[in-house]
Amino acid sequence: MGGIGLGLVWGWLLVVVLEPDRKRFISFCKIAAATTLVAVEVAAMEGSQSLLLFMGAMVFAALLHLAWVRELKGRFGSSG
Repeated sequence: MGGIGLGLVWGWLLVVVLEPDRKRFISFCKIAAATTLVAVEVAAMEGSQSLLLFMGAMVFAALLHLAWVRELKGRFGSSG
């Protein structure tokens, strides 16, 4: 079940990549394409159950990272 670990890492990275960006739409399209490719790879290699675990872990990690960033910004102020 490598989908969970991959989802946790991928979700964390999504927040890092999409955080402050002037070209948000282009970045979003690139990340959406990469996420789709990773999801297809997980589904092909490990099956649909692992794909669901990957997606759930990705969303969980992204939400956790967003909450952490907001907490830090609230505590120490915005950096940009």
